[in-house]
Amino acid sequence: MHSTITKLVYVYEGIEPEYPGSKRRRLVNPHYFCGLYSGKDNKKLWVQVYRYIEQHYDLSKVKKVYINADGGMWIKTALSYLDKSKYVLDGFHLNQALFRMTACLKGAAGEARSRICSLIAAGKPKELQNLVRKIADGMDTETDEKRLLDGLDYILNNFDAARTRLNRNKALVPCSAEGHVS
Repeated sequence: MHSTITKLVYVYEGIEPEYPGSKRRRLVNPHYFCGLYSGKDNKKLWVQVYRYIEQHYDLSKVKKVYINADGGMWIKTALSYLDKSKYVLDGFHLNQALFRMTACLKGAAGEARSRICSLIAAGKPKELQNLVRKIADGMDTETDEKRLLDGLDYILNNFDAARTRLNRNKALVPCSAEGHVS
């Protein structure tokens, strides 16, 4: 069975307070692309995005284009169309994976998340695997163990992008895609 999902991409220059002194933030100069794209049509989407960027920005002065995403392959293909681009795991999905992995640890969950994040930020995937497998050995149920190991797989499949997110580059701004999708 073939399925198509509505895809949303937006280009923005950063975030700023909604008004002076506000804790709420808004995107600076956002431009949205949305539609039904599947398979080879994904190329059309990224060509549209690239053309927009090319027409609205001096690409010789652009240092980096951050692709905030959840790890979907259709999004990762943007890297081959957008020069100077870098994939970054968005904070929502990274935190979602961390909380799912550690939810069953109750009082030790915060410490486990902190240790996991430290290993990701330090670029130590082998040590991360060892830690998670050690935690998994102490799990009470197969369901909890599966949730933990599934989270590990997700993070390992997006390791460099998660590391970029956790290392808090000042040029990297948060992603608000989940709010837009909702």
